[in-house]
Amino acid sequence: MKKNSFLILSTALLLLLFSACGIGSTSTLRSENTAATQAVSSQYLGDFQPIAGTNYQLAQISQKPEAAGVGNLVSSLSSREDYGNISNLVFLDAKTLSSHELIAGNDQIILSVRQFPDPENGPGSPALQAQPAQPVQPAPVTQNIVVQWLVYQVIQKKAGEPGILKADLPFSIGVSDAGGNGYQELLSGLTKTYGISQINDQQLLVVYTKNNVKSASILDLAKRSVTATNPLIDLGAGVE
Repeated sequence: MKKNSFLILSTALLLLLFSACGIGSTSTLRSENTAATQAVSSQYLGDFQPIAGTNYQLAQISQKPEAAGVGNLVSSLSSREDYGNISNLVFLDAKTLSSHELIAGNDQIILSVRQFPDPENGPGSPALQAQPAQPVQPAPVTQNIVVQWLVYQVIQKKAGEPGILKADLPFSIGVSDAGGNGYQELLSGLTKTYGISQINDQQLLVVYTKNNVKSASILDLAKRSVTATNPLIDLGAGVE
């Protein structure tokens, strides 16, 4: 009888031991999965907002402020006008429910997005300005304007380039239609812009600095091409 009791007690202890090991393993696995999720979740998707006169809605993918290294990035970007922490944009067709990113991957900073024609103040006003930890705010629609083009200022990360993007890197001017289709960069290596304005239905005037030279270019939005470029008059070394 004592022998049987001893066997029963031993079996019970072994079962408790195995159960405890299983719980410990599950707990460890869950902890590791949670840590991995937290490690890779450095970005977030914002709310979708309608683009005036179209079936499309737009949301931004942004860096979380607490993500590693993003604090310094946001701080440096915020010291320069229009700079923020938007990594990409997602477009959603409200009719077909199809969606796509503006640019493949999230290895860039989108400094600003402008819509043409602009539904609030006519051609040339910002659709959204990239701001640290700020959601996209839709422009109030005051006219029956159909947005046809979106124009972007983007800092691209080159393939194989280590580290975090910095605000002092040159940026590009890119163009897409209102649904984020056909994105193409038309001007690159820019360090500053002095205005982007629509001069007719499908042309933009962009004034900028590139390689320390101030120039003006006309962009054909439909053809995704630069049709003319000319340097500004020499303003002297004291004018930035």
